[in-house]
Amino acid sequence: MATTTFNAITYANKLKEAGLQTRIADVQAEEMSEFINSTLATKDDLNNLKIEILFKVGAMMVVQSGLLLTVIGFMMKHV
Repeated sequence: MATTTFNAITYANKLKEAGLQTRIADVQAEEMSEFINSTLATKDDLNNLKIEILFKVGAMMVVQSGLLLTVIGFMMKHV
């Protein structure tokens, strides 16, 4: 699995090489790094989401089975 990392120093250096003022490039790199780190999902986030989805799907299957058995039972009594 490929991993992608954001290197704020490299980003700031590229901005400086492109002609941006040093302080502006540094602030831009810091803000970009904070934004990326605050919005990326971690493996734990994804594992928790996977567990939550499995529980919800399981609950829906139980409810669906109950409804199906109820309908079949109702139909058997009235046939």
